[in-house]
Parts: sequence; structure tokens; C-alpha cells
Amino acid sequence: YVGCWALPDAVHLVTIGVRPKYQRQGFGEILVLRALDLAYELGTPEVTLECRESNTRAHALYEKYSFVQNGRRPRYYQDTREAAIIMTATNVCSNRFRQALENRRSKLQERYQIQITTNINPEGS
Repeated sequence: YVGCWALPDAVHLVTIGVRPKYQRQGFGEILVLRALDLAYELGTPEVTLECRESNTRAHALYEKYSFVQNGRRPRYYQDTREAAIIMTATNVCSNRFRQALENRRSKLQERYQIQITTNINPEGS
């Protein structure tokens, strides 16, 4: 599952979850891709999120999709008092970003032999 807030100037990726037995199989990546597609569909230039500071696997996934660390929230998570890293992907509506995303989509489709659909019309009509 993926949960997002559609804000006037950004999509905020609130949560991503993949059952443990399905992790490391591309599902999380597909969900991140979908959140970025949503931002494009809504015409919002950014996608933001918070991630546990210790979750280096998630950091690597987000960085793969051009998210950069741009802040930290101390004691953000109530269960552990762990800090959150704030990450943002910018210019998600630019042609350059969209082309990079389509390249990633193609690689995922090829690797997992699946079709990842989107509501985006590349011709803009």
C-alpha cells in the first residue's frame, strides 16, 4: 500500500508498506513510482516524505528516485523516539525527470515481467 496527501504545492508520501515476504521484489519501488506519477498528474512540482533515520534501505530506494535529504526531525517516531529524515524530490513535472522515471519504469517492467500502467498521457493531451 501507499498513502499520499495531495497538497497544493506537493504530494506528501505518508506511508509505504510491503509485506515482509514480498519485500526486495520491486513492490516498494513501484509504489514510489506511483506517488511520483500522482504528483505529475496533479501538476505539483515536489514529492516529500519522512523516513526513519535508521532505515538505510528506504533511503537508498528514495535516492534512486532523485529524493535528497533536506532536513531532520528529532524524536519524530513515538514508538522509538527515533529521528526522521526529510527527503524531497523536486521538478517531478520536468521533461528530464519524467524521462528518467520512464527509464526506471521500463527497467522494472523488464526485470519483473510486468506491466506498470499510469494515467499519464506522454503527449500531454
